[in-house]
Amino acid sequence: MKYTKKVISLMLILVLMLSIVPFGATESTEDPAAIEDVSDPSPLENPAPMEQQAPEEQPPAEQTPTLTEAPTPVETESPTEQPTITEQPTPPEEPTTAPTPEEPTQEPLPSPTVQAEIDDKAGWEHAPQYIDYSSYEIGLGNSFEVFLTDFYGGTGRYTYSYYIYNNNNVVVQKTGYTINSRYTYTPKALGKYYAVVYIKNDNGDIRTIKSDKRRVDVIEKLIPLYVQANVLTNNIVLGDAKHFKIESNGGNGSTPHLHTYYVYKNNKIIEKFSYKQSVKDGHYFSTEVVYTPKSPGKYMFSVFAKDAAGRTTLAYTDAFLVTGAALNLRASVNKIEKINEIATVVAEANGGSGTYQYAYYVYKDNAIIQKVWYTANAKFYYIPKSEGRYKVQVFVRDSLGAVKTEFTQEFYVTSPCLSADIRYIRKGADCFYCKTYAKGGVPPYKYAHYIYENEVLVEKLPYADGVVDIDSIDLYNDPDNYGYYYELKYTPKNPGFYKVIAFVKDATGKIKTSTTGSIDYVKNWLENVAPPQIESSIGLGNSINVKTYLRHGTGIYKYAYYIYKDGKILQKFPYTSNPTLVYRPTSIGTYQVKVFVKDDLSSGHSMSNTCIVKPLEPLEF
Repeated sequence: MKYTKKVISLMLILVLMLSIVPFGATESTEDPAAIEDVSDPSPLENPAPMEQQAPEEQPPAEQTPTLTEAPTPVETESPTEQPTITEQPTPPEEPTTAPTPEEPTQEPLPSPTVQAEIDDKAGWEHAPQYIDYSSYEIGLGNSFEVFLTDFYGGTGRYTYSYYIYNNNNVVVQKTGYTINSRYTYTPKALGKYYAVVYIKNDNGDIRTIKSDKRRVDVIEKLIPLYVQANVLTNNIVLGDAKHFKIESNGGNGSTPHLHTYYVYKNNKIIEKFSYKQSVKDGHYFSTEVVYTPKSPGKYMFSVFAKDAAGRTTLAYTDAFLVTGAALNLRASVNKIEKINEIATVVAEANGGSGTYQYAYYVYKDNAIIQKVWYTANAKFYYIPKSEGRYKVQVFVRDSLGAVKTEFTQEFYVTSPCLSADIRYIRKGADCFYCKTYAKGGVPPYKYAHYIYENEVLVEKLPYADGVVDIDSIDLYNDPDNYGYYYELKYTPKNPGFYKVIAFVKDATGKIKTSTTGSIDYVKNWLENVAPPQIESSIGLGNSINVKTYLRHGTGIYKYAYYIYKDGKILQKFPYTSNPTLVYRPTSIGTYQVKVFVKDDLSSGHSMSNTCIVKPLEPLEF
């Protein structure tokens, strides 16, 4: 019974003690609002920096993190010295995490209070080594930027965590790891601030970089807003552009300043532009400007900056001169007289500004017949297709839109008289060939043919398009010859005497005719395959060899040969059945062989190429 009473008494005492201490209470070692931890992001992600509202006032001493939870700075004896941290941060995923000495594959992290001795060891090639700030003195409400320096690319990928401390060595802002090598912070209270940055490489190793004695001083007095623009005072030519940069700092820099500028010409404002947001450029906010004057004169700019509080300021640039010459144009055309000749128009421009563009109007008998819009080509080609009086109006336009126009001299174009020329070419086994040439008039041409057999019209062939023989065109020596022709192949139905009348019609409808001579047609007409060929040169004492190739015809082929020397008949050989001839010259000179061929119904002849017989060279040993 006594034992039971003792147990009950002890239980009552225990209940009484628990009622004094609230359930779940633990000793607070850190103000969670002042230094909220952010988990370590994945190194493959690019998270935005996670900021925490900075305290308006300095936290009380009991809210300062303990040495066992986070890197707590402790003031040194001299307030001007860099504060020290007495213990390495240990949480495994926090930005303050560092490898411990027990890890055999990683180096221990230097103390955050000591500048890291950065070596280019594996995983840390070209890692950042220093911290700097965009400004060392700002007004309350403005921001400063923390950025890392002295690194140039590198082989590894780094992420960064930023801790911002006030002058009492209290963390007022910290971020998770991010790939951004810059961080912007806006202080909420007066005082001096500095940063500590933790750098993590691909291996998970962490290093600490702390700024030196430099601090950012946040003062109550607003730093005056300042703006400037540097413009080179060199004079420019009309059409060239002026490049300059507007830069501003001071004032309220919580957001980028707004910039604009006015343009003065001869001391009068001629253009105004609206405000546009600038970009952060180191210690300044900047805007790039490119301006092209539109007329000559004396120019200058006034530049303006406006901060987040609406305050504005301005500055003036130095003056410069814009000079320009009047736009001039000269137009010329080559002399042409006939249809289908090429008129080449040349435009020569000078003065004005920038580059030129050209347009062309073609006039015929004072009426515009063709317009060519602006192009960079200073040459224009035109081919007249009909008779008339022509001229070309040339326009030139410069980069500022100035336009100058000029006419070429007039040129009168006539059409040469149309002519037709039909020529009998050769006979085939069952056909014959004629070729009709056209000149003058207005190309292109069409060709028609009437076929007569024994002076009786037996067939009418309709108009057809011809071809152009480019190789036969020689405008310099024969300007009427444009190489136009039509080749007719006709197969007679009966033997007899034929003739062909060719009709040539030009583009204007004019018609000219031409007639062949009598063509004696016999079916299976004997035909030379090709003219006879002999050697082009031989030595005296050697032979000239002649061979003739025939086809078609009727009966037995027979051959006769005439030997020509220097254009005159030297020797004749009568008809034989031998298709070859071996002839040995007895003197030097230029030789040819004319071969006559015949069968039972027809005959023909053709001339060989030339053979030069040279003196025989002496034998050498």
